[in-house]
Amino acid sequence: MCAFKQEDKTNFYLEGGADPVVLTNASIVNSTFVYCDSPSLLNKQGYAIEADNAWFDVYITLDGGTQLSDSNGRFEYYSDPFINDISPALGPKTGGTIVTVNGTGLD
Repeated sequence: MCAFKQEDKTNFYLEGGADPVVLTNASIVNSTFVYCDSPSLLNKQGYAIEADNAWFDVYITLDGGTQLSDSNGRFEYYSDPFINDISPALGPKTGGTIVTVNGTGLD
């Protein structure tokens, strides 16, 4: 399993103990590569929490979270991009039209 742990009290989004751990599914590819499902940033009411500056330290656990790996990595969230306008809205079937997208969070 993957263990997402948040220790920074300024980024404390989870309910629970002093340093809550969220356990998620892990897909083992080989002995050096694992895919982890990231936890959502929804509060108890089901509303999304602002993603800016939100992060978790990611560990691997083999016993359901009792012991975490000695090493870890950082996973950071980003805000979803928002598209305000696309220009032009039409183009030929042959493609090749340069489309300009204006919005926020596109970087």
